[in-house]
Amino acid sequence: IDFPDGEVRKFNSRDLAYMDEDGFIVHVGRKDSMVKIRGQRVDLGEVENTLLFSEDVQEVAAVMKQDPLGNKILVAYYVCSPGKNVELPEISNALNRRLPDFMIPKVILKLEKLPKNASGKTDYLSLPDPDWERGTGNEDIKHASNPIEKSLIELFEKHLEIYPIGVKDDILKAGHDSLKMFVAFDSIEKEFGIKLVLDDFMEEPTVESLAKIVTNLQNKQA
Repeated sequence: IDFPDGEVRKFNSRDLAYMDEDGFIVHVGRKDSMVKIRGQRVDLGEVENTLLFSEDVQEVAAVMKQDPLGNKILVAYYVCSPGKNVELPEISNALNRRLPDFMIPKVILKLEKLPKNASGKTDYLSLPDPDWERGTGNEDIKHASNPIEKSLIELFEKHLEIYPIGVKDDILKAGHDSLKMFVAFDSIEKEFGIKLVLDDFMEEPTVESLAKIVTNLQNKQA
């Protein structure tokens, strides 16, 4: 930014900061790193800083992408330090301990290296998309192991408008509104011809647990 006197030039770094009562400037993030996912504001910079929890992690990146259903998904990438190997469960556990649920990436991908632009900085636009057909692209996602789990996942993905859902995912932590959840359960009851007791599901709100509940109810009706 050039000023009229021609002697001062300022650069808009898009950093967000404020001056405290002692006159110190406190940096709180970057304007272009703030995104909104399911009504919650997420600072991608904070997610990236959290991913760097270990010296064994060399580089990280976090972006918002859209899945095949048009849902906004938080995706994280990491590169291990030379000679080191950090597995996905360790990354997931670190994020779960340090971040609120709505800031935890739905997809975490391990890369050999991050794409760079001409200036040597991370090229966020060139970061690879997850393999949506396979799932999140994560090694730890648990896919359906029987027809009931498969049907439940399809119904939840359709009515909750989130993709993909694993059998061990906590459905209640996914940030869905109560109306969509009601429609999903109504559809499940009609699909399987059962009457669900939601308190049973609340104890362990996963597809895996619900599939067992559905199976037990069907056996009682047989």
